[in-house]
Amino acid sequence: ALTQDLNVLIIFDVSGSMTREIPGTGLIRVDRAIEAADATVRLFSDADQVGLWEFSTAVEGDLDYRQLVPIGPLDDVMFDNRSRREHILSAVGDLVPLAPVGAVRPGISFLYALRREESGRRFRVEFDLSRPVDAPPAPW
Repeated sequence: ALTQDLNVLIIFDVSGSMTREIPGTGLIRVDRAIEAADATVRLFSDADQVGLWEFSTAVEGDLDYRQLVPIGPLDDVMFDNRSRREHILSAVGDLVPLAPVGAVRPGISFLYALRREESGRRFRVEFDLSRPVDAPPAPW
């Protein structure tokens, strides 16, 4: 069978709405989107041209998008000797909704994520709520 190389730009929603729970699953939207993007990237051939952007309101200054990995063949070796495919898979796994609010999955976890405006750095902390934790001892 003959196939044609693909040109694909994956555009990932990182808005606050991605912290909403998917009813009946115990997962939030970004969890499923990351799973789908990861599986999809693994299906492309090495010759396919693929890139990754994220979007949300004012994700990059006044822009509502940011390029995370430029479009190119997935087997391209990039600046750090990793392939474009590896860069995309790594970036997809690191995607965090850019909302300074938490996503609560009762009895499972609490996720808090934020982005520093001045540097664009992102932080994500996830607390495991599935097991009780003893209170720490009093400081005195």
